[in-house]
Amino acid sequence: MPPPQKSSRAPLLRRFEVELQVLTPLHIGSGEVLTRDLDYILRGRELLVLDAERILGDLPEVQRRRVGAVSLAQLIPGGDPTPYARYRVPLAPGASTSGYSEVREAIKDALGRPFVPGSSLKGALRTALAVAWAAARGQAWVDRQLERVLEHRPNRKFAAQELERQLFGREPHTDLLRVLRPSDLYDAGERPAMDVLELVEARVVTGSNASGPPVVVEALRPGTVWRGTLTEDLALASAMVAEVANGERAWQAAAPGMLLGAIDQCRRLAGRLIEAERQHFRTGAVAAEYQALQRRLQALDQQSCLVWLGWGTGWMAKTLGELLVQSPHFPEVVRRFGLQRGGRRDWRASEESEDAGAMSRRPATGFPASRRLVVANGTPVQPLGWAQLTLRPVP
Repeated sequence: MPPPQKSSRAPLLRRFEVELQVLTPLHIGSGEVLTRDLDYILRGRELLVLDAERILGDLPEVQRRRVGAVSLAQLIPGGDPTPYARYRVPLAPGASTSGYSEVREAIKDALGRPFVPGSSLKGALRTALAVAWAAARGQAWVDRQLERVLEHRPNRKFAAQELERQLFGREPHTDLLRVLRPSDLYDAGERPAMDVLELVEARVVTGSNASGPPVVVEALRPGTVWRGTLTEDLALASAMVAEVANGERAWQAAAPGMLLGAIDQCRRLAGRLIEAERQHFRTGAVAAEYQALQRRLQALDQQSCLVWLGWGTGWMAKTLGELLVQSPHFPEVVRRFGLQRGGRRDWRASEESEDAGAMSRRPATGFPASRRLVVANGTPVQPLGWAQLTLRPVP
């Protein structure tokens, strides 16, 4: 009997192993805020998140009646919080133990395991493709989109909706990025929260000065590695490209192979973002971090890229960035949607005597004026949210 013949039909799906190495503290929040002495206590350089149900269950009935009058920390039987800690998180070097009463919790699954949502990874790829595809259409096209935004006066939350629809598809079922399906990513070593998280203090920094109250977050620790899978639906990609072959999106027909194109665009976008931040931070610890990121980027192979994701990365990492800033309509967009909050009140004008009409016609410079950075002992030391993404095809 002759050996079975291999099918010549093209594969319908292409799978990749995904590896995400955290380079600077990465916070993706659960939406929950932990309150001191109610949800957590600090013991030395460690945060203990309390199991309230267990504490109350071990209390005598008489003490349970007094719960409303005292903090949960005061009710711990025997005074030792260790048996009643759901999990523990060490403070990052230089993070303060005072000056705040709330901690932003990192996202975790039902078993209490921290993870990186696949949606966060897909969002980073989406931003890189959006920047590339908008650039392909040209600055004049971006200018027209901003002009329409100002004409229609949409809610701030939906200001970019029409632009996204033109780039990716008008309806969810026609969105080109449906072809990419990433899983959630978990710690490669399956370690407990205390071994992969750290408590980080972040502040808004304008120039070299940290201002405002600290925001303290649970962050994935630099050096940790998170793994999952990503599936590229080649059949769906081909069908969607064929469907729009004669439409306005024909020029962006990057599929099949959209994923590898996205990795390339992520590298390009990371290069521009890192260079912009290097120009912003000329000296100090943050400048050194960006120099190290630039060296790492230059050494990557074609299967890897750098991504900037999660909380605290800022406006430039999640939008069309310079394509928007260079538009003559952008200063009015900033004014209309209040984007200047956190920096100089009027970053557009170089002279106080310049009239408002002239300011609204000038291209924006120096935006954004502030950054949210990790601080140690009150000094800015590094950005949040940089990671190295690597994709390896599954045979």
